[in-house]
Amino acid sequence: MFLLALSSLIFFFLNKMHSINRGETIRLTNDVKTIKRLNQELEAEIEERKKMEEQLQFYVTTDALTGVLNRRTGMLMLGNAMKEAKRNWRSVTICFVDINFLKQINDAYGHNEGDKLIVAVSTVLKKILRESDSICRLGGDEFLLIMPNCNEEQAQEVGARIERRMEHYNALEQKQYKISLSYGFAEHTPCCSQSIEELLEIADRRMYQMKQGARSVIYK
Repeated sequence: MFLLALSSLIFFFLNKMHSINRGETIRLTNDVKTIKRLNQELEAEIEERKKMEEQLQFYVTTDALTGVLNRRTGMLMLGNAMKEAKRNWRSVTICFVDINFLKQINDAYGHNEGDKLIVAVSTVLKKILRESDSICRLGGDEFLLIMPNCNEEQAQEVGARIERRMEHYNALEQKQYKISLSYGFAEHTPCCSQSIEELLEIADRRMYQMKQGARSVIYK
């Protein structure tokens, strides 16, 4: 009788332990599934936030019309390029570019056509640059090219490439008008103490000389 009671007790105990273990296994399985789901949700949220930050960074640094750097970012890039040039004892050259007769084109063909022209010019300018160079839109019809490790001879070649590219574009597009650009270069050497504003003023003045009908003035 005692053995029967003991056997029943042991059976009950083992059955109870099995039930507990089974329940614990189910709970652990559910916990693992929950943790996996939460991790997936967290990864998705992190990825979404990363995309939003990248989009925000793009909008903050980029010109909305052309997709090149905006003025603020361009000025930061120029300042960094000048510091880097002085640190490595190298030159940095800028090119101030202006679209000729944009106002007249806007008046004759509409601002939508003018916007297309600005985008086309930005595309042409990007194609002549090296990977180390930068381009920003200063506003309106003005662009700035920032070219580290660029000397006088190389700057003259950039000017020649601008001319060739614009001639090719005009021949290809066959518009009722021809796009032309005025541009001026200014070099910042390691021994110079120019500010950003002074360097821009030199390039702007040389661009204006070309715009007034003079020949391309690069380093007068």
